[in-house]
Amino acid sequence: MAVNMSYQYTECGLGNVYLKNGYRIDQTEWGEAVVIDHVEDLHCAIGRDIVNSPDGLTGPELRFLRVELNMSQKSLGALAGYKDGQMVAKWEKGEREMPRAVDVVVRALYVEKVIKQSSSNISALLDKLSDHDQEQFHQRRVEFSEQDGVWHADIEAA
Repeated sequence: MAVNMSYQYTECGLGNVYLKNGYRIDQTEWGEAVVIDHVEDLHCAIGRDIVNSPDGLTGPELRFLRVELNMSQKSLGALAGYKDGQMVAKWEKGEREMPRAVDVVVRALYVEKVIKQSSSNISALLDKLSDHDQEQFHQRRVEFSEQDGVWHADIEAA
C-alpha cells in the first residue's frame, strides 16, 4: 500500500498549502533541500485559488498577493488611501480588519497584472464575494498537483 505524502509549502507564507507532487527533497552538504518544479507557475496557481475563493482575504493571503504583485506595504497603503504601510502591516498580521474594498482591489489587481486576463470581469468577482457571508471563515486545506509543467489546485468536496 503506497503512502500518500504531501509537502506543506510554508515557504510561500501560507500554512494551508500542500504539494502532492512536483517537488523533490535533495540531500546537500547543509542538510535537506526542497526543490520545487515550475515554482513561478505554482505561485500563479496559488494566487488563482486565493482570488477565486469566496472567503475574505486573510492577512497571509493579502501578503502573498501583495508580494506576487511586487508591491510594498507602503504602496498598497497609498493605493488604499493611507499615508504609509502601517495599516497594511496590521491587516497582514490580523490586528485590524481589512476593508472589503481593499480585498476586492487587491484581487482585481492580481487578476489583471499576474494572471493577465484581458477581459477580467470585476462585477462577477464582486457578485461572488457578496454572495458569501464575510463573517464566516474556515481554514481550508488546499492541495496542488503538478502535471506536465502546470500546477493546479485539487478541489475536494467538503
